[in-house]
Amino acid sequence: MHFPCSYPSQLQELSTLRLSRPGLPGAGYALWVGYSLLHLITDASKEGWGAHLEPLSLIISGMWSHQESHLHINHYEMRAVFLAVSNF
Repeated sequence: MHFPCSYPSQLQELSTLRLSRPGLPGAGYALWVGYSLLHLITDASKEGWGAHLEPLSLIISGMWSHQESHLHINHYEMRAVFLAVSNF
């Protein structure tokens, strides 16, 4: 599944997010430490991506296109966030 978008500008918007606290590389940490009604969990690999939205139990996933298969893992991770937010 491939979702076309004008993502350079949208990724730039995502890059303006500030982390609420520093974390260890690879450990993962929250962007928001306050109360929230929804929790979005995303993950990406070289093959594809997935996301889960709680407490609604919504799940979405997809595979990268052949053109995307050579990108850096950081690109995959940010794209997974973008696709999840765009499609939920």
